[in-house]
Amino acid sequence: MRRFWWMAVAPLAVWVVHEVVFVKLDVWIKSTGFEFR
Repeated sequence: MRRFWWMAVAPLAVWVVHEVVFVKLDVWIKSTGFEFR
């Protein structure tokens, strides 16, 4: 089962990366004053 541990961690890793990117992008948009219309 040691080979399959990453299959359980992959969704969590993807979610964490998505959250980090979203937060960074949100902060960058606010800092630049860019408004998405």
